[in-house]
Amino acid sequence: MSREVPSWDDIPESRRVLPRGLYLLTVESIDEGRSREKNKLMYKAVYTVADGPQAGTALYEYHNIGSDDDPDAEDPLTWKNAIGTRSLRDLFRACAIPMLTDMDKMCATARGQRFMQQVDESVEPLRRRDGTTNQYAGKPRNDLGPKYRVGERTAAAQPGRAAVAEILKRKASDDD
Repeated sequence: MSREVPSWDDIPESRRVLPRGLYLLTVESIDEGRSREKNKLMYKAVYTVADGPQAGTALYEYHNIGSDDDPDAEDPLTWKNAIGTRSLRDLFRACAIPMLTDMDKMCATARGQRFMQQVDESVEPLRRRDGTTNQYAGKPRNDLGPKYRVGERTAAAQPGRAAVAEILKRKASDDD
C-alpha cells in the first residue's frame, strides 16, 4: 500500500538560505559529536527561527573543539585555544546561562533558550580550506555572525558584514 504525504507545501526546504538580518532563535539541541573528516571532538548546535516570515527555519552551527594534536580535546589548552569553545561561550552568554564546567549540563540547559543571531549570506567557494573541491561551490549559504541576548539588539533589519564592508569601501573612495 502506498503512503500519502499530507501536503508537500508543509515540508520545509532542505537547504534554505535566510536573508541577511538579525533573528530571534531558539536552541533546539547541542550534541557532542565528531567531525566527519578528522574525527575531532565537536558540538553540533541546531537552532530554529522563532518568529517572523522565516519562523521554523533551522540553522546549524558546528563548534569544533578537538585539534590535530589532540582530537579528543583531553588537554585543557586545546579547549582554551579552540575557536569552537569561544563560539559556544558566546552562545551560552547570549542565552544567559550560568557558566559551568560540565558540558552535558551546559548543553541541556541551553535547550529551549532564545537568543539573537546576526545572519549573513555568502557564496560557497570553489575550494575548501584544505584545497579540495567544494561540492556546493557557487551556491548561497548563511554565515552566522555575532550572538546577542534577547533585547540587547532589535530584530529590525541590520546590515550584514558584507553590507557594512561595502558601505565603508564606498565611504573611503568618496574621501579620496
